[in-house]
Amino acid sequence: MDDAAFHSLVRRISTKTGLRLDGHDGRALRKMATARMALHGLSSLEQYGDMLEADTAQGRLEREELISHFAVGESYFFRDKGQFDLLKHKIFPELIERNKTGRTLNILSAGCATGEEPYSLAILLSEIIPDIAEWRVHILGTDIKEEFLEKARTAVYSEWSFRMVPEEVRKKYFTRKGGLFTLDPGIKRMVTFHRGNLLDAVFPEPAGQPRGLDLILCRNVLIYYRRTMAAAIVIKMTEALREGGYLITGHWELFSSPLGILAPRVFPESFAYQRVAEGPAQKPIPPVPHLPVFPVALKAIMPRTPSSTHDTVREPQAVLTDVHTLFNNAAYRKAVALLEKELRKAPEDFQALCLAAHAYANLGEHGRAVELLRKAIDVDPLSAEPYALLAHIAEENGDADAAKGYLEKVIYLYPALVSPYLDLSAIHENMGEAEKARKMRQAALSVLKGLPKESIVEPYGTTAADLVHHMELLLLR
Repeated sequence: MDDAAFHSLVRRISTKTGLRLDGHDGRALRKMATARMALHGLSSLEQYGDMLEADTAQGRLEREELISHFAVGESYFFRDKGQFDLLKHKIFPELIERNKTGRTLNILSAGCATGEEPYSLAILLSEIIPDIAEWRVHILGTDIKEEFLEKARTAVYSEWSFRMVPEEVRKKYFTRKGGLFTLDPGIKRMVTFHRGNLLDAVFPEPAGQPRGLDLILCRNVLIYYRRTMAAAIVIKMTEALREGGYLITGHWELFSSPLGILAPRVFPESFAYQRVAEGPAQKPIPPVPHLPVFPVALKAIMPRTPSSTHDTVREPQAVLTDVHTLFNNAAYRKAVALLEKELRKAPEDFQALCLAAHAYANLGEHGRAVELLRKAIDVDPLSAEPYALLAHIAEENGDADAAKGYLEKVIYLYPALVSPYLDLSAIHENMGEAEKARKMRQAALSVLKGLPKESIVEPYGTTAADLVHHMELLLLR
């Protein structure tokens, strides 16, 4: 199998499905590609790539098959004690109090695998709502893999699924027969299962229920998707939430969120996001979550290195205001036109170069974005900002090694910024480099402890003290 053709196919798969394939075993990917080609009677990788990208029923089914292929069915009851403690002590009591008049709760478990997570939610609610029979609790579990859902619907599990379950809970809600455990029928009736693809245009909600979900769990799923795709999925999840509803993801899994609508909340037990405003969610601003959207905030978030001596001509305030508005409305094409005009007047304007690159990156035109960032580096080689954006573009294109290199430069130039350490930790973790990921989190914790406790840490929107507590808990796991 020709290496160039194979790497081209991997890029096409990643682009079309949104999957992150960097770090996967190359031999396994080649074996999978060969098997899929043979199944469809195709003789070349290019033919398979064309079929995969086609907007046909066959192409759509093949894309779903690939996403399903990479889905991991590893699950067990009450997985992640910290997050279930958060649900038990904070989130569920809040939702129960808010909905006590209508006595209705709508919950979605996205990427539920074989059903342990949604059934865990049903058991937990049964434990904390004394009159649960008088409530209408609707829990929907979705997964792209039908064989997972078939097992979930049987609600019969082996000993392996009970690693985090107290013996008294298992005895109360399960009947043992041999080495298998059957879930209580009353708990089973609280959960329904449907096949669902997170990339679908419409995000699922419990059928026949009032619009809006109180809680969405989408844990250890977004890590399989590229940042732009993960951000698009988060937008749909946010729009499916009621005001005040919560989204819980895996730790540090959410790279980008709808600004002003989905707000991070840090609790002693864990981390969650809450929809705090009505109205449609804004479009995502990937792949640069820690670079600001608004030009006036550039220096506040990513200050230029103090040792930099080159100072370029800044845009007039009117232009800044216009670009601010265009970015806020995700009108990146118009922002590009305005910024390109400014660059014709002042080709070495550092801020205009970075803003234009940011806009091009959001449009998916990475070639032009990289070209502008190279120019920005020529103008000011000691500024961290261009390297930060280059890192996210590299990661978006599946080049994790290049992304790590750029992030290391950001840290060298601006070691007091928290986000590059956490971005690096996420890359290391996705590549199976657990110890390196841990070291980056420890470095982030060290930086956080040096900040004023009540200072707000961007892009996380929460205080340094809260993040210190959360990071300490995360490092204990």
